[in-house]
Amino acid sequence: MIEIFTSSTLAENLSPIIAASSLWEGKDLHVIVIANPHSGGFTQPKTAMNNLKIVQEYCEKAKSIEKKVKSIEMRTYDTKYPSHSMEFVESTFLDMLPLVKDFDATNHRVLFVTAGGDGTSLEVQTKLLGLSRASEKYKKIIQKCYCVLRLPFGTGNDGSDGRTIDETLLRLSSQSEIQLQKAVEVVVEGEKKGTYGEWNKSKKENVFPPWYSFNIASIGIDAFITHMTNKMKDKFPGDFYHIWVDLACLFYGCHYKPGHAKIEMYKNGEKSDYFEGSIEFALLGVSGHRTYGSNHKILPSDNDTVCITPRMSLFKKLSTKESFNDGSHYGKPYSQFFDADKMVINYDEDILVQVDGESHLLQKENFPVVIQHTEPVIPVIVMKDDPINHGTVAV
Repeated sequence: MIEIFTSSTLAENLSPIIAASSLWEGKDLHVIVIANPHSGGFTQPKTAMNNLKIVQEYCEKAKSIEKKVKSIEMRTYDTKYPSHSMEFVESTFLDMLPLVKDFDATNHRVLFVTAGGDGTSLEVQTKLLGLSRASEKYKKIIQKCYCVLRLPFGTGNDGSDGRTIDETLLRLSSQSEIQLQKAVEVVVEGEKKGTYGEWNKSKKENVFPPWYSFNIASIGIDAFITHMTNKMKDKFPGDFYHIWVDLACLFYGCHYKPGHAKIEMYKNGEKSDYFEGSIEFALLGVSGHRTYGSNHKILPSDNDTVCITPRMSLFKKLSTKESFNDGSHYGKPYSQFFDADKMVINYDEDILVQVDGESHLLQKENFPVVIQHTEPVIPVIVMKDDPINHGTVAV
């Protein structure tokens, strides 16, 4: 197979674009490109050709602009197995530590560029968040000296910094700034027994909670759709999410018994809302205006971060499923929305949880489970004039 676009070609074209960005003016910048060479942005001919064309156009424009950085170093890594990107992040962090340990005085900055699906960016951010929690000094180093740029090279691209390459690269060439992104954390507070944390035991990763999402964490039918989609992707190339949206309406109840949920919601430490009953799904987003499943507008409003859908009949699921794509489920009686930063969930059956497209099994003994926002830690690039609050705060 002829390689149309590779990570090396990407890095070569990104270098002038990043060097011309005022975000790191006068800094010694170390750019780490972490790519999944099997993602659609590299392997699907039409998509790869389009991505290459856009990156080359931005590159040519950037070459005519005066370089803003003092120096730029490019490193490129291709992932070969799940969690490989986490190893790259950790080794980079340790390598850079002597240069950035005096985080208030150093001139060095580190930019991680992810070129893969939501799973690649999830791994990179999860490792950075884990390192930030290792010590207060590590947290300050990451907040002041690091940044993440998430290119949309996957099939879903709900966790990237733009749905297209063009939209993402605008963050480097237009008015933008670095802000801190929070995450959604999933913590098991019940018994840690059975298959707890072993859903992905075949992968070379620590699969035990806490698990993190930088977009949406959810339990229920959508986690089942994610799980079955991933199983199909492991065997066949392509995007099977939309197929499993339909199939899940028919088969979800055959795999997982309907349970009874008790969900307490909190805002700024105070109990704010409560839900009790059978559910199709319940989710918490990092902010409002969140999508998943390849641009399904599940949280379409400004402030609502929680969506809970009570259990439906098969006919109701089939007749309403399209409304969850375009956001028209908002305000309907079959979807309940809340503004919260924490959910404490009790459930009396086994159920799946998904975090940014990765699924895990929760057994009934594992409950209660807490799904909550973390403090803002991960530096990302945002447009200054963006009217939508994406849950970031100024550095």
